[in-house]
Amino acid sequence: MKNVLVVAAIGLAVPVLGATLTVESGAYWVQVPLPSINSFFGLANQTIRFVNERLEGNVPTLGTATTALGLRVGEGYGDTWKLGFHLVLAQLENGTSGSWRQGEQEFPVRLGVGVGLSALELEFALWLVPELIQVGVFGGVGLAQVRYTGQFPQNLPTDWTLPFTPPVGDEVYAARSWVGGLFARLFLPVRLGVAVGAEVGVRFARLGVPIGPSSVLDLNRDGLGDVLDFTALWLGLVVKLSFPL
Repeated sequence: MKNVLVVAAIGLAVPVLGATLTVESGAYWVQVPLPSINSFFGLANQTIRFVNERLEGNVPTLGTATTALGLRVGEGYGDTWKLGFHLVLAQLENGTSGSWRQGEQEFPVRLGVGVGLSALELEFALWLVPELIQVGVFGGVGLAQVRYTGQFPQNLPTDWTLPFTPPVGDEVYAARSWVGGLFARLFLPVRLGVAVGAEVGVRFARLGVPIGPSSVLDLNRDGLGDVLDFTALWLGLVVKLSFPL
């Protein structure tokens, strides 16, 4: 079982004559519920446990995809206010593999879901208290991609009624939408041009139901499609470097 979310942002700012160049980086905790994707994990786990109890071998259950650590790196220009562009990248992966055996027959299983988000965002920030408290908003266009890998035996004992049958095959789905959010940062100056701090923010990124070459994303097979929602709260630590121009 693997459950990883990596988030990164790289900023390209718009220069302002006589302003200050700031470079920020930080690690933070992210909350990403993804309810539709997690419902598939829960349904697949019901079937995995059902077969684990009846055949030799073992397939580990899937974990939930809810929280992870991320990384943010940004760049901006300004004094009382700051303006810059951010390229945001996010990646989440969760999967399991194993096999069951009945006599001389083996049943391999491999399930994996990878969810990626990329967004080009414009950020505007304002100092409420110079060099101490900063608030801001950002917005842009987000593109999400879901990669699904499903290998599940179709010839298990026919007298069984499985709780759920995971989809079989490899597929890539994509969705695009506007994204945006807001944040607040509290800094503590360490020395001239260097500060550390904490930040809290939320990104609104409801990207809808991703579409594949032949169908929409519907891993839990409820006929409604799996909405991909990257709306997330983050809490983090920040290091800021300032360079007067």
